[in-house]
Order: sequence, then C-alpha cells, then structure tokens
Amino acid sequence: MGRRRLGRGDEALALIDEALTRTPRDAGLLKDKGVLEALLGRPKQAQAALEGAIAADPDGADAYLTLGAVRAGAGDAEGARRAYAAGLARPRIRQDPALSRRLREALSAPDPHKL
Repeated sequence: MGRRRLGRGDEALALIDEALTRTPRDAGLLKDKGVLEALLGRPKQAQAALEGAIAADPDGADAYLTLGAVRAGAGDAEGARRAYAAGLARPRIRQDPALSRRLREALSAPDPHKL
C-alpha cells in the first residue's frame, strides 16, 4: 500500500491484478485489492474484491470487517451488518476472542459509518 501514498494507486492496483492472474484465489491479494479500490473511491470494485477474498478464505475475519466498512461508507448500513454477522457465523472466527470481539463491536455499533 506504500504506492498509494505516492499517488500511484492505479500502478499498485495493476501490480495486484498482475499477481492475481497467477493466483486468482489468493485471499490476501483480493483483500489488498479491495482496500486499494476503496482508497481509490471505487466502492463497488472494492466490494467485489472483498467478496472474492471471503469466497477464497471464508475464515479471514479482516475481509468481513473491511467489507462491512466499505458498505457502511457507501451508505449501506444493513449490508455492513450482514458482512459482520457473516464473519461471526464462521466457527473459526467465533472461537478467536480478538477477532470475534472486533466483529461484535462492529455489528453492535449504532452507526456503522463511524467505524
């Protein structure tokens, strides 16, 4: 993400996309793409990448948290809550106290826009 700070977000995105041609189901790359798309002001593309990250690794709590935040930022509070609840529904995430706490806090926030 260092490239984003230099104003080269599209170049960083191109590098991620290139890497994804070799490993298209890499949850980490998909999550990074989602974060970068969100930073570039592309919430629909961000959501698609984050949904891909979740499909590739359903136990990746960060993708649920980021997807919820992107949805909340786009004005979809209910969609944000669905993302957080879906993460909490995963047994491996529920069993991790730190991860489940973060998702429960996000889910119970009165205004998900402020996360």
